[in-house]
Amino acid sequence: MVLSLAEQLQLLFFHCNDVTKSEVAEQLGMSPQAFSGRLRRGSFNLEELSKIGEITGCKFVQYFEMPNGEKIGSSVK
Repeated sequence: MVLSLAEQLQLLFFHCNDVTKSEVAEQLGMSPQAFSGRLRRGSFNLEELSKIGEITGCKFVQYFEMPNGEKIGSSVK
């Protein structure tokens, strides 16, 4: 089963009890309403996803995995 980005973010917030969506929105410099809309659509760029990871105490990693196991890409900072 492949989860959409919006679904992945909802799961992240379900499991992350230390920070609220409003706090994340504030730290990203957007209103809770704007954040909620973007959360529903899953419309965040890689830098924002990395920041959401930092705020929630998680690590956001992006890469392609080749058939031989080699990974192309890295965690986004």
